[in-house]
Amino acid sequence: MSSNNYKEILNQAKKEKERVALQADNHASLQVGKEVDEVLVNLCVRVPKNWRTNIKSKAVQYDMTLEKLVIAAVDEYVKQQGW
Repeated sequence: MSSNNYKEILNQAKKEKERVALQADNHASLQVGKEVDEVLVNLCVRVPKNWRTNIKSKAVQYDMTLEKLVIAAVDEYVKQQGW
């Protein structure tokens, strides 16, 4: 691995550490009723734009956040699969 790759990895780690520190300071990232130690983090996945728009509109239609809808859907899938 070249030294440029190491520098990039170190820069990414530094940025992630700073982002996590900022998020920990953001009280809005903690949800009421959850343990204080449970900090929310980003889960980044690429999906088709039209699919995201459709799912987002369904979440709004049912007065849910996209976050809650995705978590509920993944939890249900894991439960159905018996994982």
